[in-house]
Amino acid sequence: MPYTLYSMGAVLAWTIPGVRSLLSLLVFFPLLIGIAFGQGWSKHYAPRPKPIILPGTLAIVVVLELIQGVGILYNVVLRQTSNFELFPLLIGGAIAGGLLGAFIGGTGAVKKMNRVRASDTARLEAELED
Repeated sequence: MPYTLYSMGAVLAWTIPGVRSLLSLLVFFPLLIGIAFGQGWSKHYAPRPKPIILPGTLAIVVVLELIQGVGILYNVVLRQTSNFELFPLLIGGAIAGGLLGAFIGGTGAVKKMNRVRASDTARLEAELED
């Protein structure tokens, strides 16, 4: 299902004209809501799972997100200003910023997930001892 949402976001970013192409970001809400409710419910019964990073899955998601980001940049910035000499600069900056943000956010998320898993395990073990 996440691939479908990411694909829909990429398609909508290119097909919705102008600033409204930012609405393509709304496709992430079902995924985020599902994750939030699922983790909120399951944390009372089991520790959160260890973070698993699959390179193939990550590559597909990154490519789809790049397509969506370029579509939003094209519709919001370039169609409004018709300044196409900025396009390579914008794309390079978006890719560099996205990769840097993904690296920093990814490493921080893995560390936080490990800490939360340890605290969940400790809490559930303390409840079992009572």
